[in-house]
Amino acid sequence: MRIHHIGYAVKNIDEAFKFFKILGFEKVNEKVVDEERKVKILFVKNNEYLVELIEPYGRDSPIENILKNSGSSPYHICYESKDILKDIEMLKNDGFVLISELSAAPAINNQKVCFLYNRKVGIIEILAE
Repeated sequence: MRIHHIGYAVKNIDEAFKFFKILGFEKVNEKVVDEERKVKILFVKNNEYLVELIEPYGRDSPIENILKNSGSSPYHICYESKDILKDIEMLKNDGFVLISELSAAPAINNQKVCFLYNRKVGIIEILAE
């Protein structure tokens, strides 16, 4: 699987982007609200490196816990999959736990994604190509 992006939890996308811009990043799109996942998302790019800035949206956003525990920080790597169902099963057989069902991601042209967790690796996202 090939890396698609790094997910980065932030309190405020606009404030965070000011600093990413200083580091050479440019906006790829405008902010997108993902109501299902309770987040706001902005993709930024520096050459071939794609970062997903993720801000909580609403009180019970899962990003709140990440920010509370780690502060603004990268917290997942997203991998592109040619056969997402096969890769999910392979990862589950290798000790990953599915923490979100396969669903459309509004910030990535409604492509299907899911999240998995392994205590030795942390959170990963799988994106259907």
